[in-house]
Amino acid sequence: MEQVLEQEIKGKTSAGCNRPESGLGKHTRPEIELLLCCSRTSIEPAIAARIKILLQQEIDWKYLLQTAAKHGVKPLLYQSLSTTAKELVPPEILTQLRQDFRTNAVRNLNRTKELLKILDLFAVNDIPVFTFKGPAIASLAYGELSLRQFGDLDILVRDRDIIRARDLFLSQGDEMKVELIELTEAQKAIFIKSPQIHEFVRECAYPFIRQQSKIIVELHWRMMPLYFSFPIDSENLWERLIPVPLLGTNILTTSPEDSLLLLCGHGIKECWDKLNRVCDIAALVHKHPNLDWDRVMAEAARLGCQRILFLGLFLAKELLGTALPEFIWEKIEADGVVTELAVQVYDGFFPNGNISNQSFPVTRLHLKARERFIDKVRYFLLVMITPTTSDWLVLPLGRYPSFLYYLIRPIRLVGELLRGK
Repeated sequence: MEQVLEQEIKGKTSAGCNRPESGLGKHTRPEIELLLCCSRTSIEPAIAARIKILLQQEIDWKYLLQTAAKHGVKPLLYQSLSTTAKELVPPEILTQLRQDFRTNAVRNLNRTKELLKILDLFAVNDIPVFTFKGPAIASLAYGELSLRQFGDLDILVRDRDIIRARDLFLSQGDEMKVELIELTEAQKAIFIKSPQIHEFVRECAYPFIRQQSKIIVELHWRMMPLYFSFPIDSENLWERLIPVPLLGTNILTTSPEDSLLLLCGHGIKECWDKLNRVCDIAALVHKHPNLDWDRVMAEAARLGCQRILFLGLFLAKELLGTALPEFIWEKIEADGVVTELAVQVYDGFFPNGNISNQSFPVTRLHLKARERFIDKVRYFLLVMITPTTSDWLVLPLGRYPSFLYYLIRPIRLVGELLRGK
């Protein structure tokens, strides 16, 4: 059953077993240490000195650039090298990094302009909306667009506005992207216009391809999928939104405290697949030295996600040197499971010194990251019984009550298990 559930959630993610004996982040390859030294928004003198020492070693630049690209940190790598020790970098490598940096900056600028158009469109149509991840985190955590790589744009509306928001995109000629299932034209027409289909979209987001720009916009109605049992969505979240500057205007996004919890939550949900997720946390904490840590801890305790928070902060401190309050670090050290999880994450980042990934079960990691037994049970049950678009496809052409699909899903999973899928 667990194997079937793995496929339903996300598939697999990476891990290995090559943790260096000297400790987390102390990789034997100079390229990895160099990458970790450079994947920061602020380079302290001691780190700058270490970068210069590493650059005098024999660096496998092809491996370094491939690894940086895989982890989405090439902009940070370029900034750190160009401002710290560009004279020690081969000219052709620096030129390539500079070109990639500029390409990313232009791409980010275009996507941000598209985001502002969408926010204006929603404002004109009186649909409350805010944005998160993407340009919002670039502004909130990094202070500028060019230092972060992002692709899709993410916006969120309240549950009650999801149909209006969906229809607004469709009225603009945008295409709803159907994922994970294959549909006939008749099925797709029903899928797109169904008033209840969002109940079967597990990730709680509709991806739309914008008609003109072809940029993908994810229309969310929950910050986290229901099955993940991370109930941060509430009216309080909306009330705590703050304005951040973006291309000469202000947009609304989540507060630094809420953003920290969300970044840690998204990190574990995606099984910490890329180093840039840790960079976001490190950049956010560095950018906001007056974080209300008491509020962060209280909210994490309420949500049952203290270990999820601790893991993200542990990675930021151990890999990127993020400074944390002493009382926070003491709580992190008191949870021995955090270190164990961090080792898995680190080995997933750099498995055996190769680009290719090995894998470990997603469900197992998600369960181990919870400190409360009730949350483990809730997660497992919700994964098993919450209907998906695959369950909708069993009866796609009729209008059936939602509860029927809660019966269909366990039957379908058992059937797949028996058939060996």
